Amino acid sequence: MELHRCTALHEAHFIRSLLESEGIEVLITGEHSVGMQPFLGLTPGGIPVLVPDTDLERARAILDSAQED
Repeated sequence: MELHRCTALHEAHFIRSLLESEGIEVLITGEHSVGMQPFLGLTPGGIPVLVPDTDLERARAILDSAQED
């Protein structure tokens, strides 16, 4: 399930690191395409960060908590 859309790859990597440290698997769709063309900067439509359905609510809570800090 889609948890979040990022405007830059480094933001998606931060979210992945945060969630994986809590034991949640993360998939960043299009990660390699964006990484190969860093001169493009922002990705139209954003970079989707996906997590398993079973972890979606916990992932949202972790991300919300991190954004409050």
